[in-house]
Amino acid sequence: MLDGKSFIESGKNKSWFDGILCLLVILNFLLVVLLRLYGTAMYPFFVLVLIWIASYTGLLTLLIRRERLTDTALISRKVHLLALIVLAVIFRCVFLGITDYISLDPGWYVDFGRLMHSGYTPYVDFYFPYPPVFAYVIYAVTAFLPTVDGFRMFSILMDAGVIVVLWKLARRFVGVKGASTAVIAYALLPLSIFESGWNAHFEPLPNLLLLLALWLFIENRYKESGALLGLSIATKIYPAIVAPIFIYAIKGWRNRITYTLSICLAGLLSYLPLLLPAWLLELNNATGPLQQPSPSGVLDPIIGFLQTLPPAAVVVSLAIALTTVLAVIYFLRLLSQDTPNAKMRIYYSAGSAIGLILVLVGGFAGLFSLLPFSTMADWRFPIDIGIVRGFVSMCVGLAIIANVRRDRADGVLRNKAKETLLLLIGSTALLVIVLSRLFFFGWYLLWSIPFFLLLRDRRLGYIVIIGLLLIFPNYGSDNFSSVGIRETRYWEDNFDSMNDWSMHFNIKNSSVNASDLSMNVTSDENGAQFRFDTRSIVNSSFLDDISFSYTQNVSIVFDDSIDFVTRIAASWDWAFGHLAEMSLTFKGNDSNGGSIDGSIIPRTSVYTNISSIEKRYAFSNAGSPTGDGLVTLLNLTIFPLQQAEASYQVDYMYTTHVGILQPLYFFFIPAIGSVLLITFVALSRELDRERTNDTRIERNNLQNKAQQDIRTLGSSQ
Repeated sequence: MLDGKSFIESGKNKSWFDGILCLLVILNFLLVVLLRLYGTAMYPFFVLVLIWIASYTGLLTLLIRRERLTDTALISRKVHLLALIVLAVIFRCVFLGITDYISLDPGWYVDFGRLMHSGYTPYVDFYFPYPPVFAYVIYAVTAFLPTVDGFRMFSILMDAGVIVVLWKLARRFVGVKGASTAVIAYALLPLSIFESGWNAHFEPLPNLLLLLALWLFIENRYKESGALLGLSIATKIYPAIVAPIFIYAIKGWRNRITYTLSICLAGLLSYLPLLLPAWLLELNNATGPLQQPSPSGVLDPIIGFLQTLPPAAVVVSLAIALTTVLAVIYFLRLLSQDTPNAKMRIYYSAGSAIGLILVLVGGFAGLFSLLPFSTMADWRFPIDIGIVRGFVSMCVGLAIIANVRRDRADGVLRNKAKETLLLLIGSTALLVIVLSRLFFFGWYLLWSIPFFLLLRDRRLGYIVIIGLLLIFPNYGSDNFSSVGIRETRYWEDNFDSMNDWSMHFNIKNSSVNASDLSMNVTSDENGAQFRFDTRSIVNSSFLDDISFSYTQNVSIVFDDSIDFVTRIAASWDWAFGHLAEMSLTFKGNDSNGGSIDGSIIPRTSVYTNISSIEKRYAFSNAGSPTGDGLVTLLNLTIFPLQQAEASYQVDYMYTTHVGILQPLYFFFIPAIGSVLLITFVALSRELDRERTNDTRIERNNLQNKAQQDIRTLGSSQ
């Protein structure tokens, strides 16, 4: 009778097993194609992503099973690695040419490049929220291909580099067969494919520099490693959190000082090409193309995002970041003790923290749409999708906590290698620092995933990755071209005729002549265009005293269960400055006849030409004493900021129910949830078998070593 290993090792059965793997790869590719075709609508996007995660989990399960039961690795030679890179590139290139952007970032990259090629300098002439290395990348990419596809291809190229370096590192940390699974896991990782291929986020660049720094570090090439780590930090700030781990792992204070200086010099020197001309201009009392030079903008990548948060959120963000730094220092001090109890405490604490994060974030995702305050957000995501994501990711987190507790009870955690603990500290720190913002962005999860793939304890590493995939798609309705289902519309403006809209100027300064202003409103098959023109205003300071109002008499019946939905874009390029701000307000009466008013969209400058943004307003926030009423007037007001001719494009306006966006939630919750749970349990059981086998081998080795020591001691006596 054949055991599992003999069954798979037999030639025919091995080919059959590899054939199933190929079919799963094809299924993953088909899901990518479907996402390309239908993922611009919110509901199809979430459904396809969750099915993709389940398919990917099944692929990982078979890969790990094959690795455990065979003696050959799928990726054992460079030609195999090249084939995998080609496959990874094909997966990501599916999204080339797509013009609906789930994230607006790549449009900003293009605009930043246009500014730089027009002679403007980041930090000095315009707000630039990234460290300087990415500015040079933007300049180079837009010199050859100034489109979003240019940045997609750059990110895909960087991902190919990550695969190569990850393969080299994984062979060192988890062996040849483990490295094969690790690079396939990254090459076909849904989060990586989506963020590089569609959103063109540049996370693969700092990840590549960080992994190269780790590779050179292992080779004891500390100067080169420090320089690359410094460049990684100068690309995106997050690698700074793992710098103390690198420094700690070096023996000798001289080497540590050299390494630290290499980091600092590489990081600081990267700023000089941008800031030195500005400093020279400032010394000569000259001015830049847009404004008086202000090199202090260099701090924007570090503190810029804090300036956009409310005070309470700033305190929470700083507290999380400080706690993470202190935890890293504490773990490193524990590791310096080099005792079994210290190792156990590090592993147990880090593993439990990761599990707790998944439980908390999953719980929030599952409950958010069910809580009353969720209507205060102007974006939504389907309640059933939130429940599925939340429940399964909580199960993953609880499984991690249970596994770590069981390992502690079995005494397994006492024998962890120092390099494994260092990787775990680094990956945990990178994951926790993601939460230092009020709302984390899914692509930030890519920071820690390569480190989890290098963990020798693959049960922890791979289960964490599945948990991260579940919490990754945190996009709301404002990211998509449509909800993806036809919502019941109680009131709707189809913009068939714009005669119902009246227009008037609001002028607070007698020096402004109404004849110097113009405004009109038109419509076409795409929606309505609200245009304004201030080019004849001779003094730009007068703009503060001018606004354009477009009003419509309506009859919108509402209560606490009604949402107002609209989708808006502006006609101007964000990077070259906002031409105007706008607001959308209403007036009406409650059911007792009392007057009410409110802001569907408070005055904002968020709209640009990059993408239309959907906003949802719940009338439960209208402040009606009776909870219901009648809206009688809509007022769209434009506040000009520059002398220009421009417009706002409004795709639609309608009212609908606040509640569940998908009426088939009784089907989708158990169906998709069951598929995800089944694939996760299969992966978890496969990893448990591998862990049991590894533990048995480890204990046998320890017993053999102990017996050898006894024999050596006896012979010496």
